[in-house]
Amino acid sequence: MNLQDTFLLFCENAAITIEATAPVQAGTQYKVSRQDEEAYMTLYNNGNSLPQGRHGSPLLALLQTWSNVRPGTRQLSEDDERILAAQGMPDFYMSWRDWKEDASMLRQYIHDNGDPDEAVAPDIYKMHREVMFHDYMFKKATELKISLNAVRHIIKSWLMRFCFMNIDGDRLADEVIAKIAHDWRDEITADGYVSFYFVTEEIAYVFTRFCQDKWIVCNNQAICPQMGNVDAQCIIALVDSMYVYCQNQQVLSYTKTNMHRLLKKDFDNLSWIDLKADSPIEAQLGDALYQSGFLTIPQYQALAPARKYRVDYLVKTPNGGALAIECDGLEYHATPAAYIKDRQRDNLLTTHGFQVLRFSSVDIINNLNGCIQLVEQCFGNCQRGRVTYRRNGGLGYFGANI
Repeated sequence: MNLQDTFLLFCENAAITIEATAPVQAGTQYKVSRQDEEAYMTLYNNGNSLPQGRHGSPLLALLQTWSNVRPGTRQLSEDDERILAAQGMPDFYMSWRDWKEDASMLRQYIHDNGDPDEAVAPDIYKMHREVMFHDYMFKKATELKISLNAVRHIIKSWLMRFCFMNIDGDRLADEVIAKIAHDWRDEITADGYVSFYFVTEEIAYVFTRFCQDKWIVCNNQAICPQMGNVDAQCIIALVDSMYVYCQNQQVLSYTKTNMHRLLKKDFDNLSWIDLKADSPIEAQLGDALYQSGFLTIPQYQALAPARKYRVDYLVKTPNGGALAIECDGLEYHATPAAYIKDRQRDNLLTTHGFQVLRFSSVDIINNLNGCIQLVEQCFGNCQRGRVTYRRNGGLGYFGANI
């Protein structure tokens, strides 16, 4: 997402109307209005921006905040510091231990109603099941390590795809890496790996200050759907996207057998799914998606345990939907049975808000850039609201939450 797209999304969410545009030397000027006020924003091709308007105008202040504010450029007042302290930062480790509450609710439901078939299982049951799987998996993530290079890349990629608050991705990534290097210098391995738990703690600290500094300067106006939320949903989403990029990564197999093992605390016998690519074309496309800034969930277990569907790569979109990306080799997808099964699965995924993209081995080998450009176009349509799917509760690792 370039600077222009970021600004347009910002205007949409801050109820700012773009009245006119005009070309200027090395950039574009936007005439904007909000609540009977007018102002101008010039976006330059080199990434700079210039807000202009009546001195003291709230609209101008809003544009100036979006354009210029970075941590370290101003001293926070005592009131601002109190707001930051009150908002706090997410304690990921504590939240990941709360999986037992969902387990307790599931046990009680099964005790009262029996083990439901998937077709009649209520949404609240499915929600607690998915949260239990997710939070146990992330609780175990404290044992994992992730490379500092991956941390830097993921932070920049996530901001590019999901944030329109004009936060400098390079600077935020640099500050996170610098804080890890300072606070956990003795824990970093020789090849640049560090505990995933340490990374989450530093992201929570650094990202919160970047984002809330802007929010405070905007006089606490919730101009971003994820701002001012004590649950820090944007930070949680960023950390969530990092999980699959840890070293030797696996995810829990989303099955009834595993569910009952979790409920019985039979943790030693849980089954896990390896996230390594199943074929060379999957690996090739997965690497290209990553290098292009798309954060994926490989081997995504779609929908529910009763439906044994896995998606090669799931790419979450900003509106709660997702792109389901499949790599079709002739060996497994050219038979009549596979032809029928693929279409049944595509139809099912579509009805649950997934946009399905299928790439043949020929496409991936001979036109990899074209494949990425199509993913880019589909993702861009979601960013700009041309394609929308509002999902209450977001999208987790284990099917579609309610």
